[in-house]
Amino acid sequence: MEKEEMSQQLLNELKELKAREDANTQLLNEIKDMRTKMEKIEQDIEDIKFFTPKPVLTPAMIGQVGGIILGALVIIGIFWL
Repeated sequence: MEKEEMSQQLLNELKELKAREDANTQLLNEIKDMRTKMEKIEQDIEDIKFFTPKPVLTPAMIGQVGGIILGALVIIGIFWL
């Protein structure tokens, strides 16, 4: 009777270990899939950054043009009087 219980207990433990191993294998496969997807996403982000058109007017350019216009108005104002 005791041997039968022990063998049943060992059998149950083996089944539990097999279930854990299957779960671990499934998780490892999902991790591999996620890694490949992340690499693809990172490559897509790099492509988007490379192919995104740069703005023609930057804030620095707008400030410089505005400064020139204000300077011209000051010069005109000086000579107008």
